[in-house]
Amino acid sequence: MRSYIKRLACFASLLLAGSLLHGCFSVMSYQTADTLPKGGVEYAMGWSTTKIDSLEVTDDNGNISEFEESDELGFIPNVFPDIMMRFGLGEDTDIGFKLHFMGLQGDAKFRLVHTPTFSMALAPGISYSRPLFIFNEYGVDLPILFTIRLSDSFSFYGGLKGRFSGWNLALVAQNSGGTSEEQNLYTFAVGGHVGMSFGGKRWFIRPEVGYLHYVLGFNGPCEGGVKIGLLSIGLGFGFHFGVEDDEQTEKIERLEKRLDNLEEKKQPGPEAQENTTKPAGSEKEAIRKRADESFEDLKKEEEKREE
Repeated sequence: MRSYIKRLACFASLLLAGSLLHGCFSVMSYQTADTLPKGGVEYAMGWSTTKIDSLEVTDDNGNISEFEESDELGFIPNVFPDIMMRFGLGEDTDIGFKLHFMGLQGDAKFRLVHTPTFSMALAPGISYSRPLFIFNEYGVDLPILFTIRLSDSFSFYGGLKGRFSGWNLALVAQNSGGTSEEQNLYTFAVGGHVGMSFGGKRWFIRPEVGYLHYVLGFNGPCEGGVKIGLLSIGLGFGFHFGVEDDEQTEKIERLEKRLDNLEEKKQPGPEAQENTTKPAGSEKEAIRKRADESFEDLKKEEEKREE
């Protein structure tokens, strides 16, 4: 328990430090379609760079406006990392949070398909960000995620999503002579991401590429059309805690199965039952108890190594 508290305190300090550092947009996912087991915790960080391809809107009268600082926008590096955390709630459900400079995202993941080689999930979420202090965006994401596992340590992953967003930013109309005016925009975007996941049971590294393109505007300042594109490249890594040792669990399950089979085959007759000084299941229970104690010892040893 003390080890877990130390890890949680360390992560809280990272959150505080990250919230004070400079960054920018964060549209990366770093998520596969798989969920954490119940009680599992994931800590992760990711670095990325984002290119704003264009930022142009057309109003309901056909007038075209551009973001007033469009000429200065290219690839914007996220020098300091996004900080992410996920919690396993059940066999096919977890929730996650991501903190970046002047921004926060949250989502809930529901795994719908799970086989040894393929998984698929839905992960609706909400977000708010204010890149570079010069405009802000808030939105709702509706992604579908997939994972293709090629081995225990390598898989391809990706996803497609729709995004409803609200923006507040200064726009310059082409026929205004350079005068800017703050506008509220309501838009819809489509996009996706692909990546590769390397790692083991307790860690991962994930290079990823994502693209998001805003295609529809719903109110007057952007009702005539939207041209906003975001291209992102990133690298994330993370660690899993509180996850059971599958190998040890499988050994205990195999042992219990063998004990059940032996008990069924034994089936002592009436005379043997009268002469037996121990209950028929006492030996089996003793073996199970020793197996459980061995499993607990392994967990304690692992906690000591982590401390």
